[in-house]
Amino acid sequence: YGTAQRTTTACESATRTLGTVLRRSRDAGLRSLASSGMSSCALQLGLDALDSEQAESAERWFEAALAGGAATPTGWRAAIGLGDARIRQGDILGGAIAYQGVISAAGAPDSLVKMATEKLNLLGGAKPPQPEGTLE
Repeated sequence: YGTAQRTTTACESATRTLGTVLRRSRDAGLRSLASSGMSSCALQLGLDALDSEQAESAERWFEAALAGGAATPTGWRAAIGLGDARIRQGDILGGAIAYQGVISAAGAPDSLVKMATEKLNLLGGAKPPQPEGTLE
């Protein structure tokens, strides 16, 4: 039921249902499925909160997404969102640490590493990389 809710983008309801499964079930396969679904929904809810200028709420959702699997594409994207949320709250160091975690993660997709690198470089005032063959 929770997976169906997540699929239909009813993530807020799905997180409650999946959380109940995680608390009550001892079945490893069911818990793994619920954890994955919870991470996906938490990531989506965090991104939505960030878009709505609710950085504290976004931070909690991103942390929930990371709890379900930090070494996954969902977890790495949540870490970038966590960095964004922390920066919006004035925690520049916390944001930089979150971005660095993605950059240094073994197996993180290139697109997410690039996103985290660009955000980290902007914090340091670095210029974005110039395409080859252009003059500065």
